[in-house]
Amino acid sequence: MLRVGVIDYVNMSPLFHALRTNIISHNATFSFGAPEEINRQFLKKELDVASISAAHFLDHRLEYVLLSDLGLAATQEVMSIRLFSKKKPNELDGATLFLPTHSASSVTILKKICKHFWKINPVFCPYSEPAEALFSQDHPFLVIGDECLILYEKHPEYPSLDLAQAWHSLTDKALCLAVIATRNDAFISKRHEVIEFQKCVENSFLWAQNNMPEIIKCAALKTGCTPSLLEKYYSIFEYQLTPKHFHGLNYLAQSSF
Repeated sequence: MLRVGVIDYVNMSPLFHALRTNIISHNATFSFGAPEEINRQFLKKELDVASISAAHFLDHRLEYVLLSDLGLAATQEVMSIRLFSKKKPNELDGATLFLPTHSASSVTILKKICKHFWKINPVFCPYSEPAEALFSQDHPFLVIGDECLILYEKHPEYPSLDLAQAWHSLTDKALCLAVIATRNDAFISKRHEVIEFQKCVENSFLWAQNNMPEIIKCAALKTGCTPSLLEKYYSIFEYQLTPKHFHGLNYLAQSSF
């Protein structure tokens, strides 16, 4: 049976909800987790197919194969990748900046923006506790995923910068956040199962396009966010990756701009 890993954020629901709930039949076992957890399991060959961070794919692109042109990308504000900061970017040189340990692509993007565009060198410090605790201190901090979406709605008055919007404004490139991939060895040893699962993912996405109210309802139950916010949230993401998204991915892979 195919072992599949999925980043457990609601922004991935349009791709995997119908599989997770067995609305679309499949022959796979699923593991769900934060981006770094899924990336790690995939690298350790504990998974055959996974939705992984774009940054992780770039780091191991000789070992992995893109399974589909489905993924997660954006060219505007996404609300769930935010740098919460009381100071402006040009005031953060040398400042302590907290980064979540469970993130991959967002951390890579922020570091590149700091170095190449804002021309600052913060002191990056990892954190693993709930980000809610960081609102009581003065240092900037990056939050991603469902946690960020929840806090963005809960603390609208706290100054924050949307990283996806910043990336697009600075580079004029699409931001690719996650891709669906298989490993080279899994594609060889389980080729038929992998190809069949690719079709299942495509059918799952097609189902979601026709049933977004159900996706929104489930996301509201999971996060506690309002349906109106989630409706806007899902309208922002681009799940069908095109040449512009892969161009953005290649741009992100460059060591310097």
